[in-house]
Amino acid sequence: MNNDDTISGDRELYGGFISDRKNIKQEKSRLHRQKEVGDAFAFKEDVDFLHQIAYCFERSYGLKMAGKEERIIIQSNKEIKDLINGGEWIIKMDPMILHYCLYFCVYYENELLKEYLFHEI
Repeated sequence: MNNDDTISGDRELYGGFISDRKNIKQEKSRLHRQKEVGDAFAFKEDVDFLHQIAYCFERSYGLKMAGKEERIIIQSNKEIKDLINGGEWIIKMDPMILHYCLYFCVYYENELLKEYLFHEI
């Protein structure tokens, strides 16, 4: 093996690593923000679907009342939408879940999700 090949190969590897440092920091920052929002919606896996939704609505309301940034509240609503969309098979078995969700929208004053659910029902 030629030393020139090894050295030039190492330079390309380290050069790429150094040039990607800024992207890595940005990605870590983005993942940290996602983790903060994700932690807000963390629940045990053995909780049934309706209680998961209720918890997410309650948590979203808490974030709103605490005066959190609008992007965090929008992210919390997106988490609720994802939970509802991911549980379509459960909703097909028990359509009353959508009515409970609508009730949670009214109770927790979530106008954005209320409009979304009106279109779902």
